[in-house]
Amino acid sequence: MRLKDGTVISVQDLKRGFLSQQSFTRGTQDNAKERETLSSQKAEVEQYARSLQEQRDFILQVAQQYIPQPPDRSLLDRNSTNFDPVTYAQWREKQLWQAGRWGVDSVDMRARNIDTLDDLEKTSLDFYASVRNLYRQTRNNEIQNGASDVQALPNF
Repeated sequence: MRLKDGTVISVQDLKRGFLSQQSFTRGTQDNAKERETLSSQKAEVEQYARSLQEQRDFILQVAQQYIPQPPDRSLLDRNSTNFDPVTYAQWREKQLWQAGRWGVDSVDMRARNIDTLDDLEKTSLDFYASVRNLYRQTRNNEIQNGASDVQALPNF
């Protein structure tokens, strides 16, 4: 067979070339679909990582309110006017007890609320904002000693 440019080629070579081109095109399309899928999965993983980072930052921020500050080191300095190893030891024991209790209470509270948190995560558009809102509601309730703010209710 003679092509328009004058090249002579056999029918079998034409078929082989066409099949190679078809195979190459199919492979390229498959690769493009796979890249698209990987790109969307990567975006989901990055979003999840950002969400976890926000939750971690929030938890650390809340935890900082409960973590006790270390005692004044001058309590152990013999040359200091504050030297008092007994007070230091009592303070340290009390703080370790409180920190341990806080940790156990936190794990217990999470265990009691894990199903509720899972449901909230599944149904909320922004899990972090929902948890933050719940924290603020709980905090306001604690500040008001559980009393309802009747003035804030709508007038029907």
